Amino acid sequence: MKLLSSVLMIAVTFAACSSSKSDADKSSADRSNQIPLNPPTTQQYDQSKVYVDSVNMVDQGLLISGNLPDGCSKLHKASHTMRNDSLNITLTAWKPSDKMCTQSLVPFSFLYQDLSSQALSNRTSLSINGESFNIDR
Repeated sequence: MKLLSSVLMIAVTFAACSSSKSDADKSSADRSNQIPLNPPTTQQYDQSKVYVDSVNMVDQGLLISGNLPDGCSKLHKASHTMRNDSLNITLTAWKPSDKMCTQSLVPFSFLYQDLSSQALSNRTSLSINGESFNIDR
């Protein structure tokens, strides 16, 4: 019985330690699925969706994380507009017209670096593809 209690206590301790991540760990985990922009070449393509889950301010810019709708979709373009204290980012994606694709969400992270930290610090409102987000600093 004492042995069982000891084993249980060790298991609970390890589980608690492994589930508590520091901010540095979270930042590196979010970057594990980081992808670049990949515009289509001369091939036929269709527009694809981009599902954004979170936005975090990091040293280099905004780390945008979310999912693409299938295994063929790729990020196409990223652009922004600023108006007063609002920042609007547009992310577009594409997929080849002639391919069959896995129909499962594919996680991604994208580092948007086209804004200075000063420009980001002056913004109180952020939207990506029309959806509002808080910037986690």
